[in-house]
Amino acid sequence: ELQITDRLWLTLHGDVSIPVQESASLEPSTTSFDALAEVGYAFRRWDLYGELIVQDLGDARLPYLEVGVVRRL
Repeated sequence: ELQITDRLWLTLHGDVSIPVQESASLEPSTTSFDALAEVGYAFRRWDLYGELIVQDLGDARLPYLEVGVVRRL
């Protein structure tokens, strides 16, 4: 996480998931690689954020975007 200013931040995250045993389901378990980038802005008592997420990079999945608002107490 990188605090750019006192109100603006950037988070980059990578993840690797490795199965430890064979799945009993019809779809085999495989190793997956995930990536996330989040940018946020604090405005008074509100946190505004947006995330760009790519799941299972090795399987060429399309990324998805999430935006949200959180009110701090």
